Amino acid sequence: MFGKRVWTISFVLMVVLASVLGMGEVGAAPLAQEGTVYTIQKDDNLWTLAEKYLGDGRAYLAIVDATNKKAKEDPTFATIVCVGLIQPGWKIMIPGAEEAAEFLATYAPPIMAGPARIKAWIIGPGPMPVTRATNLEEATARLNACGLWPQDVEVETLYSELKWGPFSEKFFTACEAKEGPHIVTLKDIARLADGGFIVPLDEHVEKYWNLGYDDIYPSMWDAVKYKAKEGPYAGEEHIWGIPQDATPAGIWYRKDVLRALGYSDEDIAGMLPSTAEGVTTDNLAKLAKEAKEAGLVEWGVLHRPSAGDTVYIYMKIFGGRVYDPDEDKLVLTKSAALKALQWFKELVDAGALPESPPEWSVIHKTFVDGKTLFTFASHVGTPSEWKEKYGLADEAFKNDLGFMLFPKGVPGAEPMTTLGPLAYLVTKGCVKPEEESPEVAASLLLFASWREFMIKHTVQTMRPPIAESALYHPDLEKYEYAAYIRNITPMVGYAEDLPKHSDWGKYKGDVFEVIKAVEAGILTPEAAVEELVKTLQADIPDIVIED
Repeated sequence: MFGKRVWTISFVLMVVLASVLGMGEVGAAPLAQEGTVYTIQKDDNLWTLAEKYLGDGRAYLAIVDATNKKAKEDPTFATIVCVGLIQPGWKIMIPGAEEAAEFLATYAPPIMAGPARIKAWIIGPGPMPVTRATNLEEATARLNACGLWPQDVEVETLYSELKWGPFSEKFFTACEAKEGPHIVTLKDIARLADGGFIVPLDEHVEKYWNLGYDDIYPSMWDAVKYKAKEGPYAGEEHIWGIPQDATPAGIWYRKDVLRALGYSDEDIAGMLPSTAEGVTTDNLAKLAKEAKEAGLVEWGVLHRPSAGDTVYIYMKIFGGRVYDPDEDKLVLTKSAALKALQWFKELVDAGALPESPPEWSVIHKTFVDGKTLFTFASHVGTPSEWKEKYGLADEAFKNDLGFMLFPKGVPGAEPMTTLGPLAYLVTKGCVKPEEESPEVAASLLLFASWREFMIKHTVQTMRPPIAESALYHPDLEKYEYAAYIRNITPMVGYAEDLPKHSDWGKYKGDVFEVIKAVEAGILTPEAAVEELVKTLQADIPDIVIED
C-alpha cells in the first residue's frame, strides 16, 4: 500500500534566513578579481560571502569547489562536506570573479518560473526503510534554504511497503500514463536504462563531487554504473543513480541454541567467525542436523520463500560463475548448481530443512523465537524488522545472535556477501513533458545524501551508512548499536555487486524453481540441473552453459 506525504517549504524561508543570517543587502564591495584566502568568522555563511565577494549568492558552490580543491593540495585549508556547517577559524578559498562566473555558467541551476514540484516513489519493501522517503522530505527544506533554486521546491513522496514485483508493475503502468514520479527507487538499473526510463547522472555527480559524493564508497558507485545495450544510450556507460542504501547479505544464527548443544561462546566464535574464514557449508549442515536431532529447533536452516539474490551466492560458494562481464553474458556452471542442489537435498532428507519454504512471517518469527538455528533469508539490517515486528529483545540481539558471511561450499571458493545496493533514480518520460525537472530532482538527491540523513536511515534500519565519514558523525555516537554498525560497515567496501543484466531476474527465478523442486522431492539434483539448463536456454538464449 502507498502512504502519501507532501512536504513543502516556501521561498519565504529564504527571506527569514536572510534576515537571521545577514543575507540581505551587503555593502557594495569590489568583486574579487583573483582568488582570495579567507578565514571564517563568527556568523559567516557561504551565501553571504559569495554575495559580498562574487556578487551572486549561488556562487557559494564555487567557494566550496575551490576550497576543497585547495584542501587536496594544502591540508591547512578546510574540506567542506556540509555547506551549512562551517566553523570559525576555517581557511577557505574564494575564487576570482572570472573563475566564479565560469563556474556559475556551468554549475549553477537556471532560474525557473513557479514552484518545482517533484514526486518521489519510494519502496521499502516493508515498513522499516521509511527514512528513504522522510529523508527526501527533510532534504527539501535544506535545498530551499540553501537557495540552489530561486523558487519553491515541493516534494510529494509515496512510500510503498509492496514487494518488488508489484511495485515495479505499478511504476511502469504509471509511466505509460505519464502519471509516474520524478524519482524512484528500483533495483533493475539495466532494464530501466535500456528502456529509457531513467536519465544518466554523470554530469550532476561530477559537478557536485566535492560536496560529499566523493566520500561514498567506490563499490556503491560501481553498483550504479551500467553500459546500456539498447535504447537512447545504447553502448554508453553512465552513472544511473545516487546510492542510497546497502544491505550486505549473510547468515544469522542463534548462539543460545549452540550453547544448548554444549558449545561455549569461545567455541562458537572459533566455529563461526563473522568472516566465515575456515568455515564450510558442511560445517553449517552438521550443526543444523545436531540442533534438529537434539530437539532444540524446528528447523536447522531456513531460506527465502521466493527468488532472491542469494541465488548468486549459492552458485559462487559452490565454485561456479554467474556472469561474464567481458562478454556481458550470464553463466551457469553445472557442477556448482549440482553441488548446491545436493546440499539442500541433504538437509531436507535429514529433516533440518522443510520440503517447502514457509512464508516470510514464519521464517522471521521462528528465528526470533529461537526455533531456527540458521536463517539465509536476512541481511545486516534485518534485526530492525525483527525488533519492530517480531518482538526481538535487545538482550537477545546483543547476546544470542551471530552474523557471518556465507562460507565456501567447495575448495577454491571464497566466503562472500553481496552488496544489496539501492539507489535513487531520476526518471525520464514518466511525467508530462512540461513537468519534467531532472536537474531539480537530482539536486534534491544531493541534499538527501548529507551524512546526518545517512545516519537517520542507519538508526531506523540498522543498515550501514554508505560513506566512510558518516561513521564519525556525532549522531551515530548516540546510537545504542553504534558498535554493531561500525563492525558491519566495512562489508560495503568488499561485498560483490550483482549482475547488471536485463535477464538476471529470469536467471534467479529459474534457479529458485529447481531448488524448490529438489526440496519437494519432485526432481533429483541431477535431473534438476538438466531441467535448469533447458529452462535457462529457453529464457536466456545467449546464456553460457559450462560444466
